This record gives sequence, C-alpha cells and structure tokens, in this order.
Amino acid sequence: MNTIESTQAAVSSRQPGIDINTEATPSVSIQDEKLQRTQRRLALTMILAPPVGLALAIALAVNTGITFAEVTIFLVMYALTTIGVTVGFHRHFAHRSYQARQGVRIGLAILGSMAIQGPLIFWVATHRRHHLFSDREGDPHSPNLHGEGLKAWLEGFWYAHIRWLYAGEITNSVRFAKDLRRDKAIVWINNAYPYLAILGLVLPTLAGALWIGGWMGAMKGFLWGGMVRLFVVHHAFWSIGSIAHTFGSQPYRTKDYSGNNYWLAIPNFGEGWHNNHHAFPSSPFFGLEWWQLDIGGLVIRILHRLGGITHLVSPTPEQKASKRKHPTLKQPR
Repeated sequence: MNTIESTQAAVSSRQPGIDINTEATPSVSIQDEKLQRTQRRLALTMILAPPVGLALAIALAVNTGITFAEVTIFLVMYALTTIGVTVGFHRHFAHRSYQARQGVRIGLAILGSMAIQGPLIFWVATHRRHHLFSDREGDPHSPNLHGEGLKAWLEGFWYAHIRWLYAGEITNSVRFAKDLRRDKAIVWINNAYPYLAILGLVLPTLAGALWIGGWMGAMKGFLWGGMVRLFVVHHAFWSIGSIAHTFGSQPYRTKDYSGNNYWLAIPNFGEGWHNNHHAFPSSPFFGLEWWQLDIGGLVIRILHRLGGITHLVSPTPEQKASKRKHPTLKQPR
C-alpha cells in the first residue's frame, strides 16, 4: 500500500486533460442551438422537479409523520451521491488528485451520475474550464462578472447558483476533457447517464417499498431518497459557485475570489474549503488543517488504506507557507 506522497505535491494552474495551446485548440464552448435547447430543457427539469418533490414530502410528513426509515434512506442516498461527486467527479476525474483501481473509478462515476449533476464528461469539462478562467471572462459560472452595485451582485449570485445551468454556454469537452473522451469505460458511463440518473431514483423507491411497505412506502422512499435528496445535494454543490466565490476567508493567495466556508463544508463533504482547493487544485484533501472537517478527504483516506486508491498528492508545509497571504497584503484579482 502506497503512502501519501506529500513531497510530490503538484501545484499548477494547468489542469489535466486541458489543451491550452491556443493555436491548435478548439473553442471553449459549443455553438449548437439544438444541443443548447436540449440542455436548457434538461437543466430546467433538474432545477424545478426537486423543489416540487420537497413540497410533496413535507405535505406528506405533516399528514402521516416521518419515521426513521425515511430519514435513513435520505441520509444513505445523500452520502453516497455526495461522495460520488466530491470524491469521484471532482477530486479524481476533474483533477486526477489520486489514482484508483478500475472498480473504484467505475463505482464513483456511477454514484456521481446518480446525483444528477450532469453527465461525467460534461461536469469535468465545465469544472476544468472554471479553474482555467476562475472569476475572469470565460468562467462558466462566476458570480463576479456582472458589474458593480447590489443589482449586479444579485444578478451574479443568481447566475452562478442556478441560471448558468440553463442559460450558459456548453463547455467543449474536446478541449477540456479529452483524456476522459479516450477512456472507453468512462465514455460508456457518460452515455449511460440518463439510466444512472433514473437508477438514483429507483433505488430509494425500492428501499421504501421493501422497508416501509406498499405504495406509500415506495412513494416516501422516492420523495425522501430521491427528490428531497436531490434538492439538498444540488444546492450544496451549486453554493460553491455562488457563495464560496462571494464570501469566506482567504488564507491562501489565488487569482480569484474563492473563499473558505466552514458551515458550507459540512453538507458538501469538504467542498466548502474552496480557497484551499483553488490554491492547491491537485490536492485530494480540501481541509488542510486538523480542524477543517473534510468528509470527502476522510473517505479518500479510508479507500487508500483499503488499497482502492493510490498516489495521493498533498501540499507540503513549505508549499502551504509559500502561498499564505501576508496579513497586510490584499488578495490579487
């Protein structure tokens, strides 16, 4: 079993799978009206359906109450799909911050797809583009590109949190995720996204039917493990683009507005340590201090001990010290 290779930390603005040779690379986005219309419809469904399910779940709970079974189904589905996004989609596939055995990679890709945050290659391409242009023109979901004043701030916040999903550009995966497009297993999972998204709703429905019983049990499982879970997962991760690029502490120098938010790091399993992440994008651990709760990082350590993942790369104390902001300096923009 490999040890954590902290002395080999790579802190680079160049992200894996991105071709930044501007003379030879395609556009950052795809200009296809038909594809954009399809993306808009899917995004609106993803945005609007969970709140409806949440309202139905609350109404049902008022009438019949809520039991340990519904809470457990919600928590299990929430934990699994959140791990799929932060440990899989983000830390492994987007940043390649560790290597994983094929079974682990496929498992994480499936769990992340069940979170219904978009197909894997789309998600990775969008995120890598975000890092390349963070809070500058070209960033697909920055809240800081809409002018000055309260109105502009509100517009930017809404755009970064939700509007970019249905009104933004579609990032070109040929430029930003060409490594994943060459991986047959990942392409298969990417293409199976609609079925995996449905699987993420079928599993809690079946769990409710078997545990609680009957059609009412199936309905409760679908609502709590499906719709309510999606609502919370979506907003926990969407808040990174909106809240974590607007508020939060900035212990490290970066060229953007990324900030650390302790309370935000809890629901998204460590993603709230966003300034840490932008300072050291190749680190599998977002919580860089002992007191910074990073559930995703804990899962990675467990998988590492079990032999499922290898080659962890973490910033050294010297690298962290070199990027710490001087208390009298302002954050460069």
